[in-house]
Amino acid sequence: MYPVEYPRVLFITPCSFNHLTGGGITFSNLFRGWPSDKLATITDDPVPVSLDVCQKYFFLTHRERAYVKPLHLLKRMRSGMGSSQAFADSQQVPHLLFRMAKYIIGDAGIPDRGILSPELFRWIKEYNPEVIYTILGTKGYTELVDQVQTAFNIPLVIHLMDDGVTDPQKKGFFGGYLQKTYAANMKRLMRKASLRIAICEMMAEEYRERYNMDFVHFQNTIDVGRWEAYAKKDFQIVKAVRIAYIGSIFPYAQMQSLIDVCMVVKRLNDQGSTILFDIHTPKETLLVSPSAFEIHPYINIHDAPVTDKDFFMTMNNSDLLVLPVNFDTSSIQFIRLSMPTKIPAYLTSGTPILVYGPKNVAQVEYARDARWGYIVDERSLDHLKRGLSELIDNGELRVRLSLRARQAAKKNHDDQMVRTNFQKALIALRKYE
Repeated sequence: MYPVEYPRVLFITPCSFNHLTGGGITFSNLFRGWPSDKLATITDDPVPVSLDVCQKYFFLTHRERAYVKPLHLLKRMRSGMGSSQAFADSQQVPHLLFRMAKYIIGDAGIPDRGILSPELFRWIKEYNPEVIYTILGTKGYTELVDQVQTAFNIPLVIHLMDDGVTDPQKKGFFGGYLQKTYAANMKRLMRKASLRIAICEMMAEEYRERYNMDFVHFQNTIDVGRWEAYAKKDFQIVKAVRIAYIGSIFPYAQMQSLIDVCMVVKRLNDQGSTILFDIHTPKETLLVSPSAFEIHPYINIHDAPVTDKDFFMTMNNSDLLVLPVNFDTSSIQFIRLSMPTKIPAYLTSGTPILVYGPKNVAQVEYARDARWGYIVDERSLDHLKRGLSELIDNGELRVRLSLRARQAAKKNHDDQMVRTNFQKALIALRKYE
């Protein structure tokens, strides 16, 4: 049997290999086992990168990402550019002017542009990649990917994870310009791509119709065989009920629905129940004040578990897990077709899951189709309270949900199957002499 010939992959990504963010964890799991000398990454991710999977990095500067002309004269770009906050900080403007700038610029920020600098060109040429892999990102990232692909003429793989990135609906002075130019860049890159990947089946199906092109889908993986030993087996609730949320918290994804869960936990405790709600989130990426969630002494925020074992022990020690999704229009537009990185681990843990989010969102519909979650799909504290109470009171229901969740994990997320198929898809793009 001939050894596998792995192509040299060049990542161009705003989110790099790490063990904190959803994208970083997904990359690490999908590419685990790939020869490290055949992985290289171009990024300006502010989260510290990990070296266990990829060890070669080029960190972007103002030479590769800058404001669009003539706004590039304002200030050289910094990490996290594009937001009104970064713009205001860079100018050190008075408070009133900052508020005015924030209002005018909105969440669209100041558009960036990508530049294939001589330094980056030499670095790429020395590495001699055979495949480009990207999750895109800002307008500047799409331009940089386009320039690199044109310069080196190698296969392009696009892995799409959020519809809000693919089709940005931003408000502010540059909102219309950003949407128009991004759509044009996307159309051009889609035609160039040798392989187009969605993050889940629902996204793949919609994108096939939207772009009239083929899509496959891959999301995060998990070693089911290794971690099923830590799966929950005792479903008895003794005295206090322990609920947990584990993962990032973003205003445009799950923050408001997570606050709703906190409100219901407070209400139930005020009525005589004893419910502990532990929120575990990477504090390095927390964009909101912890005070937004700590509205009762039994609600506590912790840093995210450091190791996989800690992650599974945290879930095992919980009676219920919550999977919240915001109900507002902007959040739905951004995450409707997304699939959280934590779902494979949630399912493998066997801890019963309460899903609180709107209909026609991929993660909610996945729970409905595979019947692994108790779903509350209307934004209502009363409905949420009834759902949470039923899960707490109904032991047989918790056992059924646990069994279905573990079955779904084994069928859809086992790393031996998903990672093997993912890597085969990229290896097939390698050009043999």
